Amino acid sequence: MYQSLIQTGKKRTKQKERHRALILADDEQEYAVVRELMGNGRVKVTCQDGQDRQGRIRGAMRHAKSKVLIDKGDLLIVSGRGDYDLDKVDIIHKYNHEEARHIVSLGVVTESLSKIWGQLDGGHNNIVTENDEYFEFAEKDINML
Repeated sequence: MYQSLIQTGKKRTKQKERHRALILADDEQEYAVVRELMGNGRVKVTCQDGQDRQGRIRGAMRHAKSKVLIDKGDLLIVSGRGDYDLDKVDIIHKYNHEEARHIVSLGVVTESLSKIWGQLDGGHNNIVTENDEYFEFAEKDINML
């Protein structure tokens, strides 16, 4: 009986991702964590030096054949644009969760960036920063009449 190409395609892509080689950043590249999705192939990232920059997803990652989905809290490799545009970077590579955990355990990523990456709220992709405020409410005795 006929088997859909979509189903077999899904199986092939899952097999490729399992046995993917680990890519490390070069000299002119650095690691970053996605802070916010801005639309139109742009994201706000926090780089290793602690600065927030605007990242642009490169075209090879956006096309349908090899589309890469980027979400909040993902660990990326980014490349700066040289001396002329310091507040913008290009996204080179996205790590899946297992690869990112391995990269952080190797100690290649700075401690501040690994803390930001590690403060994800149970896989819900909410990044907690130092400026966030938390309130604790005490339970009061309420007597119903």
